[in-house]
Amino acid sequence: MYTTYTTGYGPALQCLKEAEKLPNFAAFLQKCLDTPECKGLNLRSFLIQPVQRIPRYNMLLEDLIKHTDKTHPDYENLVKSLNQMKVVANDINDAIKLNENRAKVLEIQSRVSTIQGVPTLIEPHRLFVLEGMLTKICRKSRKKRIFFLFTDILIYGSTLPNNKYLFHRTIPLDTCRLEDVPDSDAVQFAFQISSAGKSFIVYADTLDQKLQ
Repeated sequence: MYTTYTTGYGPALQCLKEAEKLPNFAAFLQKCLDTPECKGLNLRSFLIQPVQRIPRYNMLLEDLIKHTDKTHPDYENLVKSLNQMKVVANDINDAIKLNENRAKVLEIQSRVSTIQGVPTLIEPHRLFVLEGMLTKICRKSRKKRIFFLFTDILIYGSTLPNNKYLFHRTIPLDTCRLEDVPDSDAVQFAFQISSAGKSFIVYADTLDQKLQ
């Protein structure tokens, strides 16, 4: 229950933000806020409470254990309860991260969805890993390209206005190989991306970016 609620908390806030633009709904929220039962708390304040509940339970149990003698009959049950609550907290955090990752994949798909020939990025097994800008060494020039790394594929393209990009190619990771390119006067922070269909050299702006 807590996992379902917590993963839906972010989308719920977005829906609330949009709904608050409606005059009648905004007036209804204000009317509720003015009632004694709300005690000056708005809807956002109530929505966040279940999200904060698990960490507070953990803090309470830790404090109880700290002040309970190990010989007390409740001590063992308190420790078991804390361990179970930690499992719940970890499950919630994992679910939130997975939900955020799926939202990121959806966001990337939307940036290329208007371009014909773009592959479907949304797959049950696929997770987003990294996004970054690299310079690709082409035959006649060097061009900036945006790269998106997923758990099973690498895609890249060129940037377009309005935070869109023109899809160029998908490289399956099971056929992809990276090879370091030593620094030289001509290029620094470079590496070669090789696959069954294409091989090319790219370079980063910094060493830290390359190591990512």
